[in-house]
Amino acid sequence: MNFLKFGYVVLALAFLPALRASEKEDPMVGKWEGSAHVVVQWCAQSELFVSIDIAADGKVTGKVGDSVLVNGQLRKKNGWFGGKSEDRTTHIIKADLKGDIVNAEGIIREEVFIHVKFENHGMSGSVGTSGAKAGGKEKMALTAYPLRLSKVE
Repeated sequence: MNFLKFGYVVLALAFLPALRASEKEDPMVGKWEGSAHVVVQWCAQSELFVSIDIAADGKVTGKVGDSVLVNGQLRKKNGWFGGKSEDRTTHIIKADLKGDIVNAEGIIREEVFIHVKFENHGMSGSVGTSGAKAGGKEKMALTAYPLRLSKVE
C-alpha cells in the first residue's frame, strides 16, 4: 500500500512542471500596449491609447485613454456573430473605468469592452464603451477600431 501511495506522489510530481509550463505559455498573459483609431465623429481625439496587463488568472489592469481599468477581467467568447472566421475576436476584456476616458474633452464612460484575438505575436480587435447608440459626446458609446496591441514584456 505504501508503494502505491509513493507511486501516486511520484506521478503527481512528474506532471507538476508540465502544468506550470502550460500556465506560463498562455501568449495573452503579460503587458500590452497599442492604440485604436477613434471612429465616432464627435470626438476630436483621433487615437485612443491602450495599456493593459493580463495576469494568468485573467485579471486585467491598465488604462484605456485617460481612464484606469477597475475590476478588469479577460474572458473567452463563447460564440460569434457573423463575419469571416479570421476576423472574429476570441476574447473580451470587460472593466469599469475610473476617470475621464478623454480628459481633454471631458468624455466620461462607466465601462469598457475590449474585443481581442491573439495573432502573429500580437493582439488585434476593437474598443467600445458603455453608452447609448446615439446622443453624441454626452451619452453615446465611444468606439475605436482597429486596435493593435504589442507585448512590452
